[in-house]
Amino acid sequence: MPEEYLYYFKKTRKQRSALFIRMGVAALGYIAALYWVEYYTDFTVPEDFHTIAVIAFSLASLILFYIAW
Repeated sequence: MPEEYLYYFKKTRKQRSALFIRMGVAALGYIAALYWVEYYTDFTVPEDFHTIAVIAFSLASLILFYIAW
């Protein structure tokens, strides 16, 4: 018995890559938020965490942009 679908939708390559682009921009937004917190508040972020967070989010965004490309 063949399966019958009520609705079938196939995403295009452009639609799939838009997800990775949004995730990469969000990772860059986290870096911007980290710098914003350090600049505008009295809260000090430990240097080790700051370095690890910036490197990790930068690498993640580069990988996501490469996947989208």
